[in-house]
Amino acid sequence: MGYGRIAKVTVTSSDKSGIEVSELRIVFDITKTSKSESNSSKISIYNLNSDTAAFLEQKNLKVILFTGYENDQSGLSVIFKGEILNSTSSKIGTERLTILHCGDSDTAINLNQYQKSYRPGTKIRTIVTDIVNTMGVIVEDQNYSDIPSDSFISSYIAFGASKKILDDLIKKVGLEWY
Repeated sequence: MGYGRIAKVTVTSSDKSGIEVSELRIVFDITKTSKSESNSSKISIYNLNSDTAAFLEQKNLKVILFTGYENDQSGLSVIFKGEILNSTSSKIGTERLTILHCGDSDTAINLNQYQKSYRPGTKIRTIVTDIVNTMGVIVEDQNYSDIPSDSFISSYIAFGASKKILDDLIKKVGLEWY
């Protein structure tokens, strides 16, 4: 990375096997959004061995990208955590380039379905919490404090794509989520 900067990538599969890549050239581009879409990352790793490159082509892999400085005693910081959507390897001259296209909570945000009905008087915060919990997205408790403690006067039926339900519900109270 240069200038004493270092990066490390850890990847784990659903059976908890995994790899750690450090001390190789790692280049990354992270796109963060304030929309209700997943953030994305393109992680390029140079000169992986064949076995590691093959491991990265599996389905359902989780990835964590850490960065920091060689001389920093506080350690590395997580700057991206998500899942590998696809992986490609190719030769460029004498080097092997493996590119990981990743999304954070991409599957949870885009594929999760939700179905539940709520009684009159249910707090909006309760419904939002229920939906978010089923999506597998981690939300810090303090982020719920902006959601009004209002309740629905009539019953509320949530049915369909979790992302769409959450978009509509949050929009009704004048907020947005990402």
